[in-house]
Amino acid sequence: MEPNRRKANLKFAAAVAALVAAVPLGYFVFLRRPAPPPPVAVVVDAGVPVAQLVADAGLSGERLESLRIAEVDGEVEVRRGKGEFGPAQVGALLRADDAVRTGDGRALLSAGESYEVRVEPGSLVEVEELTERISRFDLGVGMLVARVEGKSGRQLVVTAAGSDASATTSDGTFALSNNGEGTVAVGARAGEVEFQAAGKAVVLRSGQQSISHQGAPSDPEPIPSSLLLKVDWPQEEALNKRRIVVGGKTSPGAVVMLSGRPVRVGRDGRFREKLVLREGRNVVQAEGLDVGGHASSRQAEIHVDTRAPDSDISTRKLWE
Repeated sequence: MEPNRRKANLKFAAAVAALVAAVPLGYFVFLRRPAPPPPVAVVVDAGVPVAQLVADAGLSGERLESLRIAEVDGEVEVRRGKGEFGPAQVGALLRADDAVRTGDGRALLSAGESYEVRVEPGSLVEVEELTERISRFDLGVGMLVARVEGKSGRQLVVTAAGSDASATTSDGTFALSNNGEGTVAVGARAGEVEFQAAGKAVVLRSGQQSISHQGAPSDPEPIPSSLLLKVDWPQEEALNKRRIVVGGKTSPGAVVMLSGRPVRVGRDGRFREKLVLREGRNVVQAEGLDVGGHASSRQAEIHVDTRAPDSDISTRKLWE
């Protein structure tokens, strides 16, 4: 009887020991919480803003908007951050702090079906902010045309460098020009756009424009049906000098290109530019564009012969 009792006690002790040993194992398998994942590492690139890297890593609560160069026509350059300008490539992705500069060409920047920005010739546009709710651009000089799809729920803002003027829309198409000296013009081509400067805001509806000359914007008025462009070409049929000055007048707020180069237009619409011609026949063309989308051009043929006598010699001078 005694041996049987001893065996039973040994079996009971072994069972208790096995149960005690199984408790930690069961906790590890069934009850223990998994360790938290390691933190996301953000590698800092000296050429990219830290805020941009954080947003790209998904650590920001607001998604960045994708903006690409959809079209390039003619001379167009891109600057990455504070780097140097280089040739623009179709399909290239743009980020905040990037810039687009056009010579005699145009560029189309697209954010899919949300909005697009067309950069006209002779312009400098900087990308300031790209988020899910707002996109902000700064026009240094020249003209751009922005179109926003209302269903996108986006607000697009364009500021003008050298002034406090800005244009904003959430559903519409507008053009904004900046001469770089404080004259800013805005024309609404569809929908509505708010134009504000010097503490005053006006709402422009399709077919209306307003101009600011380092001050409050003018009251909305209809966009003219055509663009004024007058050019004072040299009167002589042939010149004996290669350097000339060409002046003229256009509508205030319009932009002018002369022989493929942007010309600074004053607040009164007058412009004056020096040109360097080549020996022989020169075809010089002036092109104007206003915020209503109206274009105008003038052309002249100028002959240069530096071996010819001074054109200032006249009969009166010979008699003297």
